[in-house]
Amino acid sequence: QNYLAYGERIGWSYIHGLYPKNLLKAVEESVSILQMKYEEEKFIEFKKAVGEYQLLEDDLLDCRYRIRVPNAPEEMRTAGKELHNCMKNYILKVRNRETMVVFIEDKQQANKLIGAIEVCSGKMAQASSYCNQKLSQEVYEYLQGYIQRNKYFIVGHE
Repeated sequence: QNYLAYGERIGWSYIHGLYPKNLLKAVEESVSILQMKYEEEKFIEFKKAVGEYQLLEDDLLDCRYRIRVPNAPEEMRTAGKELHNCMKNYILKVRNRETMVVFIEDKQQANKLIGAIEVCSGKMAQASSYCNQKLSQEVYEYLQGYIQRNKYFIVGHE
């Protein structure tokens, strides 16, 4: 019965009692399709959430660093691996609009990811680099200027 319910959820039509020849294989395919649809819905919600804070991006021409909003959940997973931190655990929070995460990149190193900032309720909750270490003094100074340029969006440390 569950197999038939899965089939109906993805639009199978049972005309005159006809069913797929290999029902188990068809169910496996339907589960795969449902999983893809679910992942697509999560991606769309994530894109809507990060789209709401695109104004936090910062890329001054004469500046070594830039702030960039992640484009997809997978980008946050990859960033977590690169920075050796738990950024992937924030994907759901970003999607649910509980927090915002932006990347700090070094333009002199081909936009290499060097850190991340979490902004929650208009305040910078945390900013860290590789293995959750403190940002370098140079990056921290850039960040202070960034906060000043975005004072309507970010208030500073909690």
